[in-house]
Amino acid sequence: MKPKIAVFGDILLDRYDYCENRENPESSAPCHRVKNTVFLPGGAGNVAANLARLGAEVILFGVLGNDDHGRQLLTEISKLGINHKILTDNGIKTIVKQRILSTSDGRYHGRLDFGDYPSEIEAIKSLRFQILSRLSPLLADGFDSCIISDYNKGFITAEIINEIKKLEFLFMLTQSRTKVFIAE
Repeated sequence: MKPKIAVFGDILLDRYDYCENRENPESSAPCHRVKNTVFLPGGAGNVAANLARLGAEVILFGVLGNDDHGRQLLTEISKLGINHKILTDNGIKTIVKQRILSTSDGRYHGRLDFGDYPSEIEAIKSLRFQILSRLSPLLADGFDSCIISDYNKGFITAEIINEIKKLEFLFMLTQSRTKVFIAE
């Protein structure tokens, strides 16, 4: 029997651009020609992807922007067979971590981050009541375990944790990028 695991948290789009290095005609700054791009679920999405690859039945809860990056992330999540109760919203941008890697040796040349500005994080927190309304179906779905994956991007709040605790999962694991997160 497959384990049924709910994953709650900050969902990110991980973008990997595999590039050839080339001489920059404008300055001495590095210049990269993109040869291949790979998109993967990041943050709580990565946790859900790993569980799905291990054979678990997973449902993913989070928030994405109603934008091209959000749609790309939903495509990647569905390719992995992950069920979700993801809230999309026009008022926020999907968080993207774009990594620049060399095609010749795989070296990491840099990263660009999009959508995790303080105003975006506050906008995600303001959606907590809409998020909370999506939690109750879990009891009917029979999920027995959950993982809370907090990357400090606004999805996980005290209200969310307290509501999750009411669902009385058999097992609950929390991973956090914050120093301490206590919910009562």
